[in-house]
Amino acid sequence: MKNRRARTPAIGPSDWIILDTSIIRGLVQGESESINLVKELRTLRGQHYISLADGAPVEILYWLERAPDETIKRVKPALGELSRILDPEFPIAPGPLDLAEFTGLIRYSPGKSRSDLKRFSKALWKHLRTIASREDLKRDLRYRNSSDQEVIKRYKGTEGVLRPLQDTWIDSLIAADAKRVGYEGLAEEHAERITQRNQKRLAELIHLPPSNGVRARLELLNQYMVERVRMVSAKGYSPPKKTSSNPAVDAILLFYMVLPAIVCTADSRFVNSVRSLKPPDRLRVMLPAELLAWLREGILPS
Repeated sequence: MKNRRARTPAIGPSDWIILDTSIIRGLVQGESESINLVKELRTLRGQHYISLADGAPVEILYWLERAPDETIKRVKPALGELSRILDPEFPIAPGPLDLAEFTGLIRYSPGKSRSDLKRFSKALWKHLRTIASREDLKRDLRYRNSSDQEVIKRYKGTEGVLRPLQDTWIDSLIAADAKRVGYEGLAEEHAERITQRNQKRLAELIHLPPSNGVRARLELLNQYMVERVRMVSAKGYSPPKKTSSNPAVDAILLFYMVLPAIVCTADSRFVNSVRSLKPPDRLRVMLPAELLAWLREGILPS
């Protein structure tokens, strides 16, 4: 990552701060970087909306299912501390498909409401932060919606959620085909075609109206996806044998630019990948130390 630094405007008071899975995992494991971040953010409570990324709960459950019992015992006290800084109404941010409605860009469709999103977010966070044993990992999620009806979401395992995302992501689909047909890299005319197609598809996916200027906020995700295609289709590409995160879930974090938001992650590889792109929003994806530097002094790596 470049050492050159540039002074940037302070984060706007309406901007969200979205914490990804790596921050929560670090907090549970007692890593100083995550602990110091949460302590500092506690002093800012009320100045910014702070939430967990929509994909964090399932990734945390997946991790805990494979973690030793000692780690599971640390969840409740660690997430109790985290509760002190999270937005009380939306401790877990809405997912991409709800963002346009959540931000008021379009009306809620029939059967959906901000109140129901809020109730689900609060119930899911309570479900996560009260984990105290291995048995708690497989509990059904129960809560009451805005019509006072009980909602029950049955536990069906985490693999069934994360595996399809990974199997249909760029790395899995493109890399195998490129190797099979002997494709040796993404030609620029193909990159331009993919970029144009993505612009429309991404906006349609989250229901943004054609004339809405917020569509420009999707450019970071668009370029990130094109660069992934370029990388995995290159001659000699070999996927890493072991990854610390699901690349599809990482990419979904970039949808939060439409809020607008700052995404904070301890995954330096992901930050470096995003920082290599051109859209100005690349600076909104930060490591914990960078987030603190921006909040304190308005300074970011360029």
